[in-house]
Amino acid sequence: MKKNVFALLISLVVSVLLLEGFLHIYNPFAPRIQGNQIVLPQNRVYHIHNDKLKRLPPEIVHTKNKLGFRGENPPSEQENILSIICVGGSTTECYYLNDGQDWPAQLQKKLSGTRPNVWINNAGLDGHSTWGHSLLLQQHVFKLHPQAILMLCGVNDIGRTDISEYDLKQIKKEEEAPLSFKESLLRNSQILNTIRTIRMGLKAQQHGVNHSDLDLSSLDTLNLSTEKLDSARQSHKQMISAYGKRLELIIKDCQAQKTQLILMTQPMLWGNATDPTTKVYLGNIKLEDNLNSLMRWEIMEAYNTKLREVAEIYKVPVIDLAQKLEKNYDYFYDEIHFTPNGSNRIAEIIQSEIQQYLQ
Repeated sequence: MKKNVFALLISLVVSVLLLEGFLHIYNPFAPRIQGNQIVLPQNRVYHIHNDKLKRLPPEIVHTKNKLGFRGENPPSEQENILSIICVGGSTTECYYLNDGQDWPAQLQKKLSGTRPNVWINNAGLDGHSTWGHSLLLQQHVFKLHPQAILMLCGVNDIGRTDISEYDLKQIKKEEEAPLSFKESLLRNSQILNTIRTIRMGLKAQQHGVNHSDLDLSSLDTLNLSTEKLDSARQSHKQMISAYGKRLELIIKDCQAQKTQLILMTQPMLWGNATDPTTKVYLGNIKLEDNLNSLMRWEIMEAYNTKLREVAEIYKVPVIDLAQKLEKNYDYFYDEIHFTPNGSNRIAEIIQSEIQQYLQ
C-alpha cells in the first residue's frame, strides 16, 4: 500500500514538472501577470481568426512591438519628441481591432497632422484594473520617461472586492524587500499563473467584462424601478471608495515621476438614450435577471463620478469620454468595446482636448 502511494506521488511530481517545463516553452494562455510581475508579449504578431464578432473583419492582425505594446518602436532620438503612453484595459488595447485601428494609433495619426515628432504607444492590457495599471506604470512605463500618460480606466474595477489600497502598497522592488516563498512561487510557476489567468478571465465574464457580439434587435427588455437603480448604486459604495484610493495612489506616483497624467472616463453604449442607428432605446435592455442596461450604465457612471471627484481634488486633467462619446451602435460592437468607427471617434475627442494639457 505504501509503495503504491509513494509511486503515485512520484508520478504526480513528475507530471507537474513535465507540465511546468512544457508551459515554460509554450503556454497557449500566455499569462501576463506572474506573481506581481507583469510580463509583456514582446515582438509578437497575433493572427486572429474571427468568427464571433460579426461587425469586425474575419481576419485580424494585432502586433506587439519590442516593448510589448502596440505601436511603433520608441525613436532612437528622444530629443524634441512628444511621447505619450496610453494605459488601460481592453477598451484601450482594442485587441480585436487591426493594427492602426486602435484609438491610440488613430490618435497618433491625427496629432502627427498638426505637430511633428509625436510618438504614442498603446500599453492597454485586456482585463487590467487600476491594480494592474499601477504595476504596469512602476515596472514598465515610468522607465520610458513619457511626457504624458493617457489612462482610460474604471470598467475593470466594477464590483472588484479582491483588490484594495493595501494591494498597491505591496508592490515590492526586489532590492527593497526579499520575496517570500509564496511570492517567488507565483512569479516563477507557469502552472499557477496559468490557473490565475483562467480565473481572472472567468471573473471578468461574471462582471460582464468580456468581448461578445451584440445584436440590439434580438434582445429582451426589462424595466426597473428607481429604487432598484439606487440600491444597485449603493451596493457599490465601498468598492467605489476603494477605487478612488487606488486612483489617488496612481496620481501620486505620476506626480513623483513628474509625468503628466490625463485621466479618461469609461464610455458605454447603454444609457437613457435612443440609438440613432437602430432606433432602439438603450435604457431597458435585459442583461440578466434584475439587471438591465440602464442599471449597468448607472453603476459605470458612479465609478466615473469618483474619477472626476479625485481628479478635481488633485487638479488632474480629465477627458470625459463617458459624456462626450455619443451612444451609437455604430461605435460599439458590444456594450463597451469600440468598432473602428468608435475608435476613430474616441481619437477625435481626445485630439480636440489634449492640446491644452500638453503645452
